[in-house]
Amino acid sequence: MVKLAFVLCIAFSVALGRSHKEDDTRDPEDRKAIALTPNSPRFLHRRATTVFYDDFSSGHIDPNKWHFDVGVVGTSPYHMEMWTPDPKNAYVKNGVLYMRPTYTEDYFGNNFLHNGHLDMKATWGFCTYAQACTAHGWNLHEQGHKIRPIMSSTLNTNTKIKYGKVEVVAQLAMGDWLQSAIWMMPSAPYVYGDWPRTGEIDIVEAMGNRHLTDRSGKSRSNDVAFSHLHYGYAPEHHIAPEGEYTLPHAMFGEGFHKWWVDWTERHIIHFPDNVQNVWANGGWNAPFDQPFFLMLDLAVGSTMFWDSFVNHPYPKPWSNQEPEETAMQKFWAARHLWQPTWNGEQAAMKIRSVKMQQY
Repeated sequence: MVKLAFVLCIAFSVALGRSHKEDDTRDPEDRKAIALTPNSPRFLHRRATTVFYDDFSSGHIDPNKWHFDVGVVGTSPYHMEMWTPDPKNAYVKNGVLYMRPTYTEDYFGNNFLHNGHLDMKATWGFCTYAQACTAHGWNLHEQGHKIRPIMSSTLNTNTKIKYGKVEVVAQLAMGDWLQSAIWMMPSAPYVYGDWPRTGEIDIVEAMGNRHLTDRSGKSRSNDVAFSHLHYGYAPEHHIAPEGEYTLPHAMFGEGFHKWWVDWTERHIIHFPDNVQNVWANGGWNAPFDQPFFLMLDLAVGSTMFWDSFVNHPYPKPWSNQEPEETAMQKFWAARHLWQPTWNGEQAAMKIRSVKMQQY
């Protein structure tokens, strides 16, 4: 017997594909945020207070608004990048935030990937996660992380909201094996335990390839964007309802679009028989009853690129079934195939503005 009715909680709406012209500077502060409830076609109009806004007109990344994650590994398996605060990986130009991948060997030298020792604290002065602060070269038989061939960045807002609306005007990165992500997470220490008990809201994720399909021929290229919710009591038993949108006759890396999420207290949770309620001390909509901050990142690789996907004109260079070290080496060995698709700043995710509203 199911003890509690299952709740597929999409208590937010994601607007995809609403393109904004380069000179569109609309920012209607007086507009009411709109929330769509799961069980009703009616819209609820909620008054919202803007608690965060950045249009990057200051010309720099404001440390009063943002902080970097710094570490030798990405956020999930088969990421080919490390996270850095290097100004070549994240910078502001002409009122736009650029998040751009670079090559590790360009910063540290040609031999570093194979024989180097990397200490993030020594290099950049700080490291976000104690277990991800050092790495060593591929030829060195040492325990721990291997040096990633790509450097990129992830930025988090210092502001958190619990229920509200988030709007990000962004042009997503285009280039093979790039993955743009705009998402939300609660802060550690986590109230309900580690991921996925924490909850996660993915406003948009998109791959950068121009010619990527699943085996049925359905596009998984830069013209497709995804949104997800993640929650569950264990990684192997987590729920991830997904939304998908395909942009007609264009790529998300070719223009700016407004990506938004509307988050209210309305969602439902399901527990199978004999499963402990890990959110028993929370509200009825836990884990989405706590403040979340916004994250922006540009990843390279990851398991989001399934082994069954078909890329043209060359196949995916690595397998998600092989050791990560082997996968990294294969990815880097195939750079003559994917580097030509990283066309300058077209390979960057560009952010024109970010707004967070609290209900």
